[in-house]
Amino acid sequence: MSVLLTAYVVAMAMFAWISLAKIVPDCATSQFRYRVWRLRDALVDDIRHDKYHDQERARKFVSLFERAIEHASELSLLNVIFLHISRPHNERTDPLDLKGLDADDVERLAGYREDFERAVAMKALFGTPSGWIFVAVLSPIALVGWLTKKDHRDGSLLARARRHVVADFELNPAFGRKRRGPLYQHI
Repeated sequence: MSVLLTAYVVAMAMFAWISLAKIVPDCATSQFRYRVWRLRDALVDDIRHDKYHDQERARKFVSLFERAIEHASELSLLNVIFLHISRPHNERTDPLDLKGLDADDVERLAGYREDFERAVAMKALFGTPSGWIFVAVLSPIALVGWLTKKDHRDGSLLARARRHVVADFELNPAFGRKRRGPLYQHI
Protein backbone atom coordinates (compact mmCIF):
# COMPACT_ATOMS: atom_id res chain seq x y z
CA MET A 1 0.00 0.00 0.00
CA SER A 2 2.80 2.44 0.84
CA VAL A 3 4.43 1.83 -2.56
CA LEU A 4 1.21 2.85 -4.32
CA LEU A 5 0.87 5.90 -2.10
CA THR A 6 4.48 6.91 -2.79
CA ALA A 7 3.98 6.44 -6.54
CA TYR A 8 0.79 8.50 -6.35
CA VAL A 9 2.51 11.34 -4.47
CA VAL A 10 5.43 11.34 -6.93
CA ALA A 11 3.01 11.34 -9.89
CA MET A 12 1.03 14.25 -8.42
CA ALA A 13 4.22 16.22 -7.78
CA MET A 14 5.37 15.61 -11.37
CA PHE A 15 1.95 16.66 -12.71
CA ALA A 16 2.03 19.84 -10.62
CA TRP A 17 5.55 20.63 -11.82
CA ILE A 18 4.68 19.99 -15.48
CA SER A 19 1.54 22.10 -15.13
CA LEU A 20 3.41 24.98 -13.60
CA ALA A 21 6.49 24.83 -15.82
CA LYS A 22 4.95 23.92 -19.16
CA ILE A 23 1.16 24.12 -19.41
CA VAL A 24 0.60 27.52 -17.77
CA PRO A 25 3.31 29.33 -19.81
CA ASP A 26 2.04 27.68 -23.00
CA CYS A 27 -1.50 28.88 -22.26
CA ALA A 28 -0.17 32.40 -21.59
CA THR A 29 1.74 32.27 -24.89
CA SER A 30 -1.40 31.18 -26.72
CA GLN A 31 -3.39 33.98 -25.12
CA PHE A 32 -0.66 36.50 -26.06
CA ARG A 33 -0.67 35.30 -29.67
CA TYR A 34 -4.44 35.58 -29.79
CA ARG A 35 -4.38 39.18 -28.48
CA VAL A 36 -1.64 40.30 -30.85
CA TRP A 37 -3.27 38.48 -33.77
CA ARG A 38 -6.50 40.42 -33.15
CA LEU A 39 -4.50 43.68 -33.06
CA ARG A 40 -2.73 42.76 -36.27
CA ASP A 41 -6.01 41.90 -38.04
CA ALA A 42 -7.66 45.14 -36.94
CA LEU A 43 -4.65 47.17 -38.06
CA VAL A 44 -4.53 45.42 -41.45
CA ASP A 45 -8.24 46.14 -41.89
CA ASP A 46 -7.58 49.82 -41.15
CA ILE A 47 -4.74 49.86 -43.67
CA ARG A 48 -6.91 48.25 -46.34
CA HIS A 49 -9.63 50.83 -45.73
CA ASP A 50 -7.05 53.64 -46.25
CA LYS A 51 -7.44 55.13 -42.78
CA TYR A 52 -3.76 56.12 -42.50
CA HIS A 53 -1.91 58.91 -44.26
CA ASP A 54 1.45 57.23 -43.57
CA GLN A 55 0.73 53.59 -44.37
CA GLU A 56 4.40 52.60 -44.19
CA ARG A 57 4.52 53.31 -40.46
CA ALA A 58 1.33 51.30 -39.96
CA ARG A 59 2.88 48.44 -41.95
CA LYS A 60 5.89 48.56 -39.62
CA PHE A 61 3.48 48.00 -36.75
CA VAL A 62 1.99 45.03 -38.61
CA SER A 63 5.42 43.48 -39.19
CA LEU A 64 6.31 44.00 -35.53
CA PHE A 65 3.05 42.32 -34.48
CA GLU A 66 3.78 39.39 -36.82
CA ARG A 67 7.30 38.97 -35.42
CA ALA A 68 5.89 39.04 -31.88
CA ILE A 69 3.40 36.32 -32.80
CA GLU A 70 6.14 34.24 -34.41
CA HIS A 71 8.54 34.55 -31.45
CA ALA A 72 5.95 34.56 -28.65
CA SER A 73 7.30 31.39 -27.06
CA GLU A 74 10.69 33.09 -26.59
CA LEU A 75 9.23 36.17 -24.91
CA SER A 76 10.06 36.21 -21.22
CA LEU A 77 11.00 38.88 -18.72
CA LEU A 78 14.65 37.81 -18.71
CA ASN A 79 14.83 37.88 -22.52
CA VAL A 80 13.29 41.36 -22.60
CA ILE A 81 15.77 42.61 -19.99
CA PHE A 82 18.76 40.99 -21.74
CA LEU A 83 17.66 42.40 -25.09
CA HIS A 84 17.37 45.87 -23.60
CA ILE A 85 20.80 45.63 -21.94
CA SER A 86 22.58 44.10 -24.93
CA ARG A 87 21.77 46.89 -27.37
CA PRO A 88 24.02 49.95 -27.22
CA HIS A 89 22.32 53.09 -26.01
CA ASN A 90 22.80 54.95 -29.29
CA GLU A 91 21.13 52.12 -31.27
CA ARG A 92 17.98 52.06 -29.15
CA THR A 93 15.14 53.14 -31.36
CA ASP A 94 11.50 52.70 -30.55
CA PRO A 95 9.81 50.63 -33.27
CA LEU A 96 6.48 51.96 -32.03
CA ASP A 97 7.52 55.61 -32.31
CA LEU A 98 4.67 57.95 -33.26
CA LYS A 99 6.69 61.12 -33.88
CA GLY A 100 6.20 62.86 -37.19
CA LEU A 101 2.75 61.44 -37.88
CA ASP A 102 -0.55 63.22 -38.50
CA ALA A 103 -2.79 63.69 -35.49
CA ASP A 104 -5.31 61.18 -36.89
CA ASP A 105 -2.61 58.55 -37.40
CA VAL A 106 -1.21 59.15 -33.93
CA GLU A 107 -4.65 58.78 -32.40
CA ARG A 108 -5.33 55.49 -34.20
CA LEU A 109 -1.87 53.97 -33.75
CA ALA A 110 -1.62 55.01 -30.08
CA GLY A 111 -4.41 52.60 -29.19
CA TYR A 112 -2.65 49.75 -30.98
CA ARG A 113 0.61 50.67 -29.29
CA GLU A 114 -0.94 50.67 -25.81
CA ASP A 115 -2.68 47.35 -26.39
CA PHE A 116 0.51 45.76 -27.72
CA GLU A 117 2.63 47.05 -24.84
CA ARG A 118 0.02 45.81 -22.35
CA ALA A 119 -0.01 42.36 -23.98
CA VAL A 120 3.81 42.15 -23.91
CA ALA A 121 3.93 43.23 -20.26
CA MET A 122 1.25 40.74 -19.24
CA LYS A 123 3.05 37.92 -21.07
CA ALA A 124 6.46 38.83 -19.67
CA LEU A 125 5.32 39.32 -16.08
CA PHE A 126 2.52 36.79 -15.64
CA GLY A 127 3.16 34.24 -18.38
CA THR A 128 6.71 33.13 -17.63
CA PRO A 129 8.45 31.72 -14.55
CA SER A 130 11.01 34.55 -14.57
CA GLY A 131 8.15 37.06 -14.50
CA TRP A 132 6.47 35.19 -11.62
CA ILE A 133 9.67 35.34 -9.58
CA PHE A 134 10.07 39.04 -10.36
CA VAL A 135 6.47 39.79 -9.34
CA ALA A 136 6.77 37.67 -6.18
CA VAL A 137 9.91 39.54 -5.13
CA LEU A 138 8.88 43.00 -6.29
CA SER A 139 5.29 43.06 -5.02
CA PRO A 140 6.10 43.09 -1.29
CA ILE A 141 8.89 45.60 -1.84
CA ALA A 142 6.59 47.89 -3.85
CA LEU A 143 3.82 47.55 -1.25
CA VAL A 144 6.15 48.49 1.60
CA GLY A 145 7.51 51.37 -0.45
CA TRP A 146 4.02 52.61 -1.25
CA LEU A 147 2.89 52.34 2.36
CA THR A 148 5.92 54.19 3.71
CA LYS A 149 6.11 56.74 0.91
CA LYS A 150 6.23 60.25 2.28
CA ASP A 151 3.49 62.51 1.02
CA HIS A 152 4.24 66.21 0.98
CA ARG A 153 1.33 67.14 3.20
CA ASP A 154 0.47 64.31 5.55
CA GLY A 155 3.40 61.90 5.75
CA SER A 156 3.19 58.23 4.86
CA LEU A 157 0.00 56.28 4.34
CA LEU A 158 0.59 54.35 7.57
CA ALA A 159 1.07 57.58 9.53
CA ARG A 160 -2.15 59.04 8.10
CA ALA A 161 -4.08 55.86 8.94
CA ARG A 162 -2.68 55.91 12.47
CA ARG A 163 -3.79 59.54 12.92
CA HIS A 164 -7.29 58.77 11.63
CA VAL A 165 -7.72 55.81 13.97
CA VAL A 166 -6.53 57.83 16.96
CA ALA A 167 -8.85 60.69 16.00
CA ASP A 168 -11.81 58.30 15.67
CA PHE A 169 -11.18 56.86 19.13
CA GLU A 170 -10.81 60.32 20.64
CA LEU A 171 -14.02 61.61 19.05
CA ASN A 172 -16.10 58.55 19.93
CA PRO A 173 -14.95 56.88 23.15
CA ALA A 174 -17.66 54.23 22.72
CA PHE A 175 -15.41 52.46 20.18
CA GLY A 176 -13.39 50.89 22.97
CA ARG A 177 -16.36 49.72 25.04
CA LYS A 178 -18.08 46.39 24.76
CA ARG A 179 -21.46 46.42 23.12
CA ARG A 180 -24.43 45.53 25.21
CA GLY A 181 -27.39 43.78 23.69
CA PRO A 182 -27.80 41.95 20.43
CA LEU A 183 -26.14 43.11 17.26
CA TYR A 184 -29.30 42.42 15.27
CA GLN A 185 -32.99 43.11 15.60
CA HIS A 186 -35.84 40.66 15.24
CA ILE A 187 -38.61 41.85 12.98
